[in-house]
Amino acid sequence: MKTFSKMKLQVAMLFLVLGTAMCPAQDKFLEKYGAMNGVTVVSISPKMFQLMPDMETEGLDLGKLKGKITGLQIISTERKEIRDQMKADISKMVDVSAFEELMRVKDGESNVIFYISQDGDSIKKMIMLADEPAEFTFICLSGSFTMQEIMQTVETMSASD
Repeated sequence: MKTFSKMKLQVAMLFLVLGTAMCPAQDKFLEKYGAMNGVTVVSISPKMFQLMPDMETEGLDLGKLKGKITGLQIISTERKEIRDQMKADISKMVDVSAFEELMRVKDGESNVIFYISQDGDSIKKMIMLADEPAEFTFICLSGSFTMQEIMQTVETMSASD
């Protein structure tokens, strides 16, 4: 499944380079897990994205999404006891009725699920949950962008491979 791994890496890079604005539940989640040993937290504020210059990184044309993505939040752990608690907390935090499952990928013991929350054609929030044997990762992307804009950005990155 080399193609799946490459796609997963590209999507993860997209999330890492782009962003998310946090709601109060996510703030509490970030606070709780950010203080724990064995948890990696990346949180990029909306202000950071305003300061970001137009640039292309790894074939990803960020200029197409400037002003549409407001921040990024990534929380990840390899510790099993923390993973189990994170999964339970996320299931309480993510109101499934407010999100639509966009895609689910199972590859061996790895499960990746993408959820979106939309207002018309505009995506307000995209969540990725990656549950792998050695790691659990939560990524949340917020803003006001379309699926077409995301796909164009991913295609730009894929074309540069």
